[in-house]
Amino acid sequence: MITKFHATCGALGNLAGFHLTPGQAHDLQGADALLPTLLHKIMVFLVNKAYDDAAATRAGIAPGSGD
Repeated sequence: MITKFHATCGALGNLAGFHLTPGQAHDLQGADALLPTLLHKIMVFLVNKAYDDAAATRAGIAPGSGD
């Protein structure tokens, strides 16, 4: 049995939140659970490939150009 641990952290790397999903679940399930909790806190949004613009848009975060 595998469990995925999705986490958010602050600028200093301190854990700010987490969400657990089954191993077979898509990574976006973790993003969909965590992103809405960040709306009033974030200034910069850095993600890896699995967390795409669609997840950010669903959470109400406008994707930038990356510049």
